[in-house]
Amino acid sequence: MFNLGSWLTSVGATVAVGLGLAVGARIASAATEAQKRTALNAGLEALAQRQQADGRWLYGMGGLDDDCAATAYSVQSFLTAGYTAGSDAIVNGTNYGDVVGNGLDYIFSRAQQVPISVQMHGNPDMNGNGLGIKFVPPGGNTSRDTMVTGSVLPTLIATGTPDMVVTTGALAGRTYQDIVQDTVDYLAWGQVDGTTPYRGGWRYTANYSNSDQSCTPYPINGMNATRLWGIDAPAFVETELDYYLAALQNPDGGAAYMAGGALGSNVYRTGAFLSQKYYSDDTTTETAVQAAINYINTQWQTTANSTFNGNFGNLGAMWFTFLGLSEQVGLDDTTFITNLRSYDPAWLDAGDEWNWSEDYIHSLVDTQYADGHWAGYGYWTDNLATAWSVSMLNATTELPEPASLVMLALGGLVVLPRRRR
Repeated sequence: MFNLGSWLTSVGATVAVGLGLAVGARIASAATEAQKRTALNAGLEALAQRQQADGRWLYGMGGLDDDCAATAYSVQSFLTAGYTAGSDAIVNGTNYGDVVGNGLDYIFSRAQQVPISVQMHGNPDMNGNGLGIKFVPPGGNTSRDTMVTGSVLPTLIATGTPDMVVTTGALAGRTYQDIVQDTVDYLAWGQVDGTTPYRGGWRYTANYSNSDQSCTPYPINGMNATRLWGIDAPAFVETELDYYLAALQNPDGGAAYMAGGALGSNVYRTGAFLSQKYYSDDTTTETAVQAAINYINTQWQTTANSTFNGNFGNLGAMWFTFLGLSEQVGLDDTTFITNLRSYDPAWLDAGDEWNWSEDYIHSLVDTQYADGHWAGYGYWTDNLATAWSVSMLNATTELPEPASLVMLALGGLVVLPRRRR
């Protein structure tokens, strides 16, 4: 498993990638280290070319309320590759330091401070300032504020700069550390209260009347990340989450859309379930975790279909399953996921072993388009798919020095030493 220590804050090497291939063509199937690195760099270049003048990346559907999430994941993919705001890293004429800095500026332009108060199950205000922070369009809410806000947290953690001070916008003068704490407080404040089966999760807006597994993974992945900086939600968040998870898991081990088995199980929801159990300190010794992994194993070779289910080709399912399995079993495990696709030994470097992460990474290399992007699926559009794919490659590729020294915090995947109670 990953051991996330301190983050480097600068990169002294750049890698230029020249594709020279027709847009729309696919890059040839392979997954050696060299070809993983080529795919990674091509993905970063594609993202750099898709950044808008104001620093954001377009979500692609649903309007501006989602652009902040697409921007957060895109910035994160550069950070986990070792590129930081203010660095001079020129790749094919584009300064990746500016790409990161402009993206962060856009994210902070969406920040709003909101008053929070004591909730049914506890006080969410860990620093006692009466404020939470959410990331939404100026002057209003969105239909996805908990999802977007949760998506921002791992990106801020991935900067590795808790003492950095924001200089513009509503948060000017505040450090990243302070901002992360108030963002966690906001999410804790917005957790569903009550005593219904929906308690302990999140829905599209804070303090909603019910919860579902399309929204809840994002706040939890965000709060998994903040533990790297020693920032945690109040204890009631974990206690309440356990109620949500118990009501969500189906008899087949998979996770439903909502409490009570709604829409059955699928890979996306179950992969996210593993990260949520990790947040609650539940490991592979727990029956519920074992059942969830067994469900994913049975569904491993499935492909994306019209009902947003399936595994390969469904970048949302692959991303959240990548996070959950990385946290629960590690990238190199060969014992839990055994229902793997067949492979050619030529796809592996000497000494490497075919396992679940290699199966995923080979699929990414095999399905990347020649302009460097990956195709989205369903609600997860191209820019999200590309950012997630790059971050998965970052996790499994030996980057050139000094980028190889950068510790990993994937969009919610922050695998920390397990806390002791």
